[in-house]
Amino acid sequence: MIFFDSNLDGTISSPQSKHLIACRVKKDDIIFLSNFKGQKVKAQITLLDKVKNQYKYSILEQNKRDNPPEKILFQSLISKNYLEKLVEIIPIIGITKVYFFNSDFSPKQKISMERLQSILIRSHEQSENLFLAEIKIIEKYELNNLLNQYKPVILDQLLGKNVHNTVPSKAILVGPEGGFSPQEIMEFLKLDPDFINLGDKVLPAWLAGYTYFATTI
Repeated sequence: MIFFDSNLDGTISSPQSKHLIACRVKKDDIIFLSNFKGQKVKAQITLLDKVKNQYKYSILEQNKRDNPPEKILFQSLISKNYLEKLVEIIPIIGITKVYFFNSDFSPKQKISMERLQSILIRSHEQSENLFLAEIKIIEKYELNNLLNQYKPVILDQLLGKNVHNTVPSKAILVGPEGGFSPQEIMEFLKLDPDFINLGDKVLPAWLAGYTYFATTI
């Protein structure tokens, strides 16, 4: 497992240190750290201060990875529990950006971005993905601008061609459970997009974007 340290400056304090404490990391242990910007560090713990919940370490080795290819998910907001599941699987397939937005059929709820970010970091640690995905909730006007910029394919079971008969895209737009409203589809049609489906089985919304990237790119 790779632990998260945003600064890689030799000191890890709370809240980042809490995961090391939970994993029973102790003085003289050898661990791996990353700032999740491509940097990976092999380090040795030199001090554990339990009062301050703080670790100090010395760097033994380090290297840097090249940036991964973009994989961008535009995801309508879904129920909170499934939203957390979606965020947890983001690092596994290497999705680099997720833009969440309220669609006509999205549930009305309060979303804690702090909790989602915490889940995302923990999943990056466990999957050893060295590049932290960007997650953001955007407004409708921002969505329109970004759709024009990235030209994502749109997941739709009725309008979509089979995914294997289309040119893979680095971006996909996924609706909530039940899909997009007719009014939203009419708005999307103005962008002249490609519509796709993922086969005969209808996947839950939180798995659809993951499945697209897992099977096409």
